[in-house]
Amino acid sequence: MSDAPIPYGRQLVDADDVEAVKAALESDFLTQGPRVAAFEAALAARVGARGAVAVANGTLALEVAYAALGLGRGDLALVPAITFLATASAAVRLGAEVRFVDVDPETGLLDLDHLAATAETLARGGRRVALAAPVHFAGAPADVARVRDLLPDAALVEDAAHALGAVHRDGSPVGACASSDAVIFSFHPVKHVTTAEGGAITFADDARRALAERLRSHGMHKDAARFSLDPESPFVGPWYYECDVASTNARLSDVHAALGTSQLAKLDHFLARRRALAARYDAALSDGLLAERLVPLRGGDPQAHARHLYVVRVRRDAREPLERVAARRRDLFLFLAERGIRAQVHYVPVPWQPAFRATENFPGAESYYASCLSLPLFPALSDDDQARVIDALAEWATRSAP
Repeated sequence: MSDAPIPYGRQLVDADDVEAVKAALESDFLTQGPRVAAFEAALAARVGARGAVAVANGTLALEVAYAALGLGRGDLALVPAITFLATASAAVRLGAEVRFVDVDPETGLLDLDHLAATAETLARGGRRVALAAPVHFAGAPADVARVRDLLPDAALVEDAAHALGAVHRDGSPVGACASSDAVIFSFHPVKHVTTAEGGAITFADDARRALAERLRSHGMHKDAARFSLDPESPFVGPWYYECDVASTNARLSDVHAALGTSQLAKLDHFLARRRALAARYDAALSDGLLAERLVPLRGGDPQAHARHLYVVRVRRDAREPLERVAARRRDLFLFLAERGIRAQVHYVPVPWQPAFRATENFPGAESYYASCLSLPLFPALSDDDQARVIDALAEWATRSAP
């Protein structure tokens, strides 16, 4: 059995992927070529969407999606208290105000009761929610249909950075926009498939998707029917373009898209391996001392779950201070690290961050954060290395027993 370090996540790149990238590098187009469109078409087909817009990373996917749906200065956006910074920062960069919603500590997903209460409080104060971003945390789909019921007039963007391959309760794939206006994905190396860095957006509305395509490339277009100058003017020709909305360069290159298309063809294999590894963790944590010390994060139907993360929570005794739970979690993190197992914590509550400091309390998020730890989970994780993780957890559970 190897004693090499085990990360919490890692890409799996094979010879087919390398050849796909090599072919892109040897082609006429390194960027703004045909491979981006091919990747978008493959992704849209995989998730049942009308189309997709590929961008340079998941953070820009959020920003472009928010902007395409009209979020702007002074608008109000609702974001879960437990998520990566980008879900909130993308709204702030557009000038919007972010309010946080608590999460269920047993799932990490939006607390729908708190969402309803927050929306009611804001409405009584005359505030309109312009956009909400439910997060499919760890790969488990949030109840977007219920969010839609609670916020019928808000734009909804599903943050599915963790959830490529997941399925909603109604059977629709995450990405199909069954109850939302847009869905974003991330293709960072620890995600289900990678483009090295990359992201994508699917939309319910073709016009919004067309706007997003312009927003990812400086807001430029070459649609003569929309030119401010007469198309017959001598100042206009095949080279001419206009910008009717200021934006940035969020394009994905053809090299990255080539890798993504190759990876996407293996998504079912990657998902099956992640689910098999998660099932082995479930079995190990189902009884004995491990079951007394740790509990897996709940996530609904295992076959609908994309299993981006395998999160365990350190069990908390009744009325036990969160500081004691957090101390045990830190002890476990360091215990694993000493044995070459690089677990991770997803995430520090965003309202705690100096850039987003909120005055409200979020007891669900705080309880979740104090106890959570993400164990290694990725398709290239061998059975032997997973056994190392489980053995180390068992050793910690024995040592931490009263």
